Amino acid sequence: MQTNDLTWMIGGEAGFGIQSAGHIFAMCGIRAGLHVFGNAEYPSLIRGGHNSDVIRLSEKEVHIHKEKLDLLLAMNKETLDMHLNEIVEGGGFIYDAEAFKEEVAAPKGVTGFNVPLKKIALESGKGDITRNTVGIGASLGLLDYDMTILNDILTHMFAKKGEEVVANNIAAAKAGYDFVKKNYGDAFGFKLKPLNKKIDRMLITANDAICMGALKAGCKFVAEYPMTPSSSILHFMAAHAKDYGVIVKHTEDEIAAMNMVVGAGFTGLRAMTGTSGGGFSLMVEALGMAGMLEVPLVCVNVQRPGPSTGLPTRTEQGDLLFALHASQGEFPRIVIAPGSFEENFYLAFDAFNLAEKFQLPVIILSDKHMAESVKSTEMFDTKGMKVERGKLLSQEQIDELRAKSEAALKKLKQETPADRGFNGASAEGNYLSVDNNFLRYKIEEDGVSPRTIPGMKGGIYRAATDEHDESGDLTETEENRNLMVEKRAKKLEGALRELPAPVLYGDKDAEVTFVAWGSPVGALKEVIEILAAEGVKANLLQITYMCPFHTKEVGEILRGCKRTIGVEMNGEGQLCSLIAEKTGYFVNDKILKYSGRQFTAHELKDRTMALINKKS
Repeated sequence: MQTNDLTWMIGGEAGFGIQSAGHIFAMCGIRAGLHVFGNAEYPSLIRGGHNSDVIRLSEKEVHIHKEKLDLLLAMNKETLDMHLNEIVEGGGFIYDAEAFKEEVAAPKGVTGFNVPLKKIALESGKGDITRNTVGIGASLGLLDYDMTILNDILTHMFAKKGEEVVANNIAAAKAGYDFVKKNYGDAFGFKLKPLNKKIDRMLITANDAICMGALKAGCKFVAEYPMTPSSSILHFMAAHAKDYGVIVKHTEDEIAAMNMVVGAGFTGLRAMTGTSGGGFSLMVEALGMAGMLEVPLVCVNVQRPGPSTGLPTRTEQGDLLFALHASQGEFPRIVIAPGSFEENFYLAFDAFNLAEKFQLPVIILSDKHMAESVKSTEMFDTKGMKVERGKLLSQEQIDELRAKSEAALKKLKQETPADRGFNGASAEGNYLSVDNNFLRYKIEEDGVSPRTIPGMKGGIYRAATDEHDESGDLTETEENRNLMVEKRAKKLEGALRELPAPVLYGDKDAEVTFVAWGSPVGALKEVIEILAAEGVKANLLQITYMCPFHTKEVGEILRGCKRTIGVEMNGEGQLCSLIAEKTGYFVNDKILKYSGRQFTAHELKDRTMALINKKS
């Protein structure tokens, strides 16, 4: 008998309510006080195709789903054809022989549970649409789960659709539960029992976490064109826009989205857009505009396989080097890659502070697997989280700077011929141009200039996408170009001093050090535990900040490791390339995956052992 350690999957054609059923089952785990991880797979089709949702439940924290299934709920024959051989010995599957029009031969050690899902749905659920609910009830009957908890979940899920819909789904679930109990009793060897303590956790996606972080940071403008797998960012922000005073714009395309976000940031709003690689490709010219105008903004790139349309509903990490160098020319940007659901919240919050503090674009790199998977997550600790707007001036501060600048400006006008224009560094203590406008791009030691927004008296300046001097006037002099490039570059020096350097996770005296970023980090945390049980010490170096890069710290850590293995979901090992570029250190081996599917813990363990044995 195995209790509270289960991997369950539902599979079927689009339209069977696969994702809804998966969410309900995951909620059963949450309500039982268990840790939950869920991953949905679906093809890039308008209708049809095989959809699946795998939910893993455990009494200890889980970061990834398993390759093997304990219980499969097959809503059609294709699901059995694809996943029957993934069921563990002692596991089982639920199917409807009447709907399949055939009995199914179970593999050795696996039990098939024939449940008339369609018949029960029509009789008890008052419609074929409740077949998935019948299947959930049947699953929980085999697992001996408390039906009163499921009833509460169904009531909450379907409340907006009316009492009749709620009653039909509760009846359908009970009928499936009762059928299994009557015909199969306690034959199944896996059980699901609520823990005897109240545990308050959320069930969220990483996209949800990003949105929560953005709202906590005071984001007030979102412009986005829907693109899988970032679309739920737009949906989440739109759903909560009224409560948090956010303007949400579904734009005509990604070019418009980035232009609007630049405009919003220019006017002082905390602004964000979300997209995937194809949409980000369209945004890069406007991204460069933000770099030249020194406008703060946040852009979330939820990666999927490319090039071009690629695999729209699959996962990959192919945009790292693209994000680091997107748009023409050189300008500072901060690139952050969260590696957990919690980090998506906290780093999204930080992204808005960093964007305004250093007056530049901040890019958050996620990927489909992390963005759309669901995970049980502890309530976020928001104590001490403070909005920092950097050198955004108040009206009083503008008035004070203008008053202090009068003497310096008078001297400057005497020394600067009127026909020369305003080139080079201004006089110390002066924040006004020769024509009495504000020096928005004033040369400062840290590269960050005091900032005004439209409508502030005395804060007017010129804003253009050509190279400009401190006042915003266009100029092509060599002296000014050098000063402005160097000014903007200094921002990253300051940012690097503020951002925490990476540290090793796991045994410091490890035989193997994994080097990774993004969603593979979760799987690797479980791999380290699996390897430890087999006598192999391993640890993990997670790189979170890609730009600016902690060259010194990363180099020192890696040179102290015995054997390093880069783990990435791309074909080039892009993080490994970045590390080599910045530190001169070449990661010993790589485990790469670019099939559009995520790593699993046991797959990584097997590939790691193959490398170790090969080198031994």
